[in-house]
Amino acid sequence: MSRRDRAEDVVVGVDGHSASLAAVEWAAAEAASRKTPLRIVHAMSCPVPPDVYGVLVPFDDIGAAREAADQVLCAAASRAVRIASDLPVSTHLACGAAGPTLIDWSREAALLVVGASGRRRTGRTCGLAARLVDRARSAVAVVHPREVRRRAAVGPRVVLGLNGSGRATPVVRAAFRAAAQRGLPLAVVHAHRPRAPHTGVDTWATTASHGIERALHGGRLEFPEVPVSVCIDTVDPVEALSARAVDAALVMVGSNAPWGVPTTHSRSIGCRLLERVAAPVVVVPRRASRGGEPTGPDPAPALLGLLDR
Repeated sequence: MSRRDRAEDVVVGVDGHSASLAAVEWAAAEAASRKTPLRIVHAMSCPVPPDVYGVLVPFDDIGAAREAADQVLCAAASRAVRIASDLPVSTHLACGAAGPTLIDWSREAALLVVGASGRRRTGRTCGLAARLVDRARSAVAVVHPREVRRRAAVGPRVVLGLNGSGRATPVVRAAFRAAAQRGLPLAVVHAHRPRAPHTGVDTWATTASHGIERALHGGRLEFPEVPVSVCIDTVDPVEALSARAVDAALVMVGSNAPWGVPTTHSRSIGCRLLERVAAPVVVVPRRASRGGEPTGPDPAPALLGLLDR
């Protein structure tokens, strides 16, 4: 299979825990809806020599590690086939750390899916997911294990966090496409907390509304069947998205980090959402082509307000 063909695939990273199995189920359904193969990847921590003289590791230890890794991949593949029986599924075992392995796989993927790890709503932990959101070359979906959620007053929908720049960033088309695939409405959220309360709020809201409509114009034309609602608020972006993400099928935001470069500023909105939102969160890079290669500079921020620069 050529690199161009693989660039349409969905890749999911697994480690055998419940979060990664939930990610496999979500990835299998997503790949089936896209009519594209699913690739399941597991990174195995390879045994290393126990001393500085390079004494070889016993073959039994290497064999046991390989057998455990094969079992993780087999269980994941079985779970995927249960979700979509006719889905083309392949398993891949790599020797090394999970982060670099999955970043490398993202070069040839349309979507990279991982399970959420660490505490949610209680601590500042995004772990592997945060590193992938910053550095992967493809869109990244982070999936939480299924849980009982409180019922919302509105039905399922795709929630899109958007800034008011007026530019149709990749996340806009991705959100329209996701809503069309699921037959759901698209709820667009733009939020920015002004430095001084009640200072120029009306002017800002009008300008933001015009910018959002310009950004959505292409998506409305391409996906006219998708109902769209827009909410503009003067609160923290994460608060606004979290409030509207209850019972959401998907929450989507853009990544404002330069392609392939980890962020050095305050934590991104995407990472903060992982700790607050139970729905799957998809972070779409601002500069990506079908195969994950950069398409050139884009000076427009692809996230909310000015808080993720």
